[in-house]
Amino acid sequence: MRKELYEVHGGGKSAILDDFRSLTLYSGTRRKALRSRNQDKGHARELEHFFESLAKGVRPELSFESCAHTTEVMFRILERLRKESRAPRHEAAQSSGGAHG
Repeated sequence: MRKELYEVHGGGKSAILDDFRSLTLYSGTRRKALRSRNQDKGHARELEHFFESLAKGVRPELSFESCAHTTEVMFRILERLRKESRAPRHEAAQSSGGAHG
């Protein structure tokens, strides 16, 4: 069963990451599919890097401050989406500068 699906579209190209097992790239009429038997979310490598940094006495590439900032931004985005989904259609359209219908 699929748990996570990410889609990115822009500039006439698309990428679809399905459950961290397959990546499908689209460009115009071309399609390229990449598949993996393993589900790699990067957790193992992230922990390896963290422990290597501790052993070498260097700062990890990803700082606590960066992680905290990313989390804060995501919570703000979620809150904004919740507010907009509760707003009547005409209010949401007016706040984004679009026409309502």
